[in-house]
Amino acid sequence: MIDLDPSLDGVQGIDLAADNPIALYALGQKLAVAGSAFFGDRAGGIEILDPEQGTSTGLLVTEEELGGDLTALALVSSRQGYVVVSDESYANHVRPVDLVARTVGPALTGHSGGYTPDLVVDGERLIVADRGTFADPNAAGLLFYDAATGQQLAGPVGVGLPPSAIAVLAEVNIPTDVLGDAGASLPARAALGAGYPNPFNAGVVLPFTVTAGSMRLIVRDVLGRQVRVLAEGSVSAGEHRLVWDGTDERGRIAGNGTYLIELQTNGQQMVRKVTLLK
Repeated sequence: MIDLDPSLDGVQGIDLAADNPIALYALGQKLAVAGSAFFGDRAGGIEILDPEQGTSTGLLVTEEELGGDLTALALVSSRQGYVVVSDESYANHVRPVDLVARTVGPALTGHSGGYTPDLVVDGERLIVADRGTFADPNAAGLLFYDAATGQQLAGPVGVGLPPSAIAVLAEVNIPTDVLGDAGASLPARAALGAGYPNPFNAGVVLPFTVTAGSMRLIVRDVLGRQVRVLAEGSVSAGEHRLVWDGTDERGRIAGNGTYLIELQTNGQQMVRKVTLLK
């Protein structure tokens, strides 16, 4: 959150060109923001913010040009990136974007068209989490592409279950404060973020933060009845993400409508709403 004028009451932020931001990237002194707006309206896109000036470029690339609802973004550079879009039939596609030329390239080959919850850039590689399709569940796995050209390098590489998120491990220096509290960098309180995309069809990503201890992440219907327990037990303190694929405890597809996502941890209880549209 950026307060453009601390002398005024409240927080004066930058007005976004698209509602429902789903991704944020630092580009030097500027920020790239992907906004998905609302399901099916093609009003989202990618914009660049200048925090110092408090301005937005407006949408450099629109969902209309992308050919669907924007659900994920990964940047290779300040100019080049890749997005996941969902079209009218809920098929997912991975497309390259050029933020300077404001152009969108053809969908990458080798992708199943199934739900794609995540993609990341790892050096010179683009890694895509492809969950496959009902017609071809064996297509689920990780896809590897040349980040510069979009040429497929390998995949799908099976990971046991259809992938939901990707974390790239690297050798980095982690700063510590040997004079301070060793636990000062841990989260001070739990939080449940807004699910995205919302409304959703194939799956909704649920971000949450917990402190040390036990937790439960539960899906309930609007009457409070338990639909599914997504996670239960002890987890490491910090930020986490889980994906609900819209099924109940028995693997049956839940009906269209609003559902409550409930996080219980260390005596705290937080609730968010998501909407399933099949």
